[in-house]
Amino acid sequence: MNDLWVDLNVIKANICYLFYIFIGCFLLVFLPRIISHPVAAHFILSNVQCGDNPNFINPLETKKSTLTPICKPSSGYFSIEALYHFCHVPAPCGKDMDCEGKIAKVKGYIDYSNVFDKKNYPWLPYEKLKIHDKKGKSLEIWTFSNDNRKVFERIYHNKAFPEKMVFIKGKIVGFDMPIMGTCHRGIKIYLEKEDDLFFEY
Repeated sequence: MNDLWVDLNVIKANICYLFYIFIGCFLLVFLPRIISHPVAAHFILSNVQCGDNPNFINPLETKKSTLTPICKPSSGYFSIEALYHFCHVPAPCGKDMDCEGKIAKVKGYIDYSNVFDKKNYPWLPYEKLKIHDKKGKSLEIWTFSNDNRKVFERIYHNKAFPEKMVFIKGKIVGFDMPIMGTCHRGIKIYLEKEDDLFFEY
């Protein structure tokens, strides 16, 4: 009886061993094919977390050899309207708002009729651009990075895709706007690093 019990345990162990070998072979042969399938790859990638930015995946990026652009953080960016609400814009002139000097992350769309860089406008004393949202709100971005050329190259590279959302990180700066006998205080963003502007993929 004991010998029979031992034999049964041996049989069970062999079955389990063969089962794990089968699973291992299955994964080895079929898993690369599953992952390479665009639908399956999109499903897998869209359910992983990239750093502090879960589920920011574009299916067009699944063919990339690196996860760096896929995992580009875009969470936590204000819409222009939300940023104005946060700063209580418009505000009274002559007084700093609480949000001034803080670092903001804002998203929108490039207004390509309001992009001014030294290459195309060498006589201007500044370099800036304007972004807008679909609700008619707009915001000026002034560039003070170490290499503004890279910023504007990136912008012009995406000019054929004006529907692409742009993500910008920079310092909130307030300024007074006299308008028809009245005055309101508004805000603009100072972009201080060229890598703090990027587009969705």
